[in-house]
Amino acid sequence: MKNNRAINIAIIICILSLFITGYSPLASIKNNITTKESNKSQVFFNGKNDEKVNLTYESSVKEGILKLQLIDKDGNIVEDFQPNKNDSKQILLNRAGEYMILVVYNNFIGNYKISVKR
Repeated sequence: MKNNRAINIAIIICILSLFITGYSPLASIKNNITTKESNKSQVFFNGKNDEKVNLTYESSVKEGILKLQLIDKDGNIVEDFQPNKNDSKQILLNRAGEYMILVVYNNFIGNYKISVKR
């Protein structure tokens, strides 16, 4: 009886850990800017060769320009997203290594939230 209970608990823990890690983002970044500002933010994640990732970005632009790029470890732009938009894209990474999400804003007031998931 105790062995069955221990096995059941172990199975539940394994399922929960798979569920939690499967839904946690590879990278995420968010910001709320209340006064006009020009700056940049960046976050990094590691990708695998031929891996598909889902990049979701949401923004509420009250003023200014918000630009978003996905850049590989060599500085090449993998994806250049349309400014001041909300969207979700599936992107195929063509090499293993570190990737950067670069957010650049000019004379910007508003907020944004970006996440990358497998």
